[in-house]
Amino acid sequence: MSLGIIAFSFVIAFVGLRDSGGVLIMHFSNFRGIDFLGSRTDVLSILLAGCAITVINFLLTKEFFARFQFLALLIAFFNVFLVTLIFISVAVIITVN
Repeated sequence: MSLGIIAFSFVIAFVGLRDSGGVLIMHFSNFRGIDFLGSRTDVLSILLAGCAITVINFLLTKEFFARFQFLALLIAFFNVFLVTLIFISVAVIITVN
């Protein structure tokens, strides 16, 4: 499920940022305005970090499943939660830009 969400995030990022300029708004605050600017590679690095975390959590889940099923399921659940948060952050970056 996590890999599917990350793959969907990659598709959304490539489609949404295809026509964007060089500078993207990465963070926006209602009080101070634009706080952080970035580029498409910053969005790609967010997604690649999500991929790395997913692979590491998958390996941990696979290793722990035989001995500690509850811990393995907990890791898998929080991995899906984390990937969902990454998807939301990428969607917000695309929406703002």
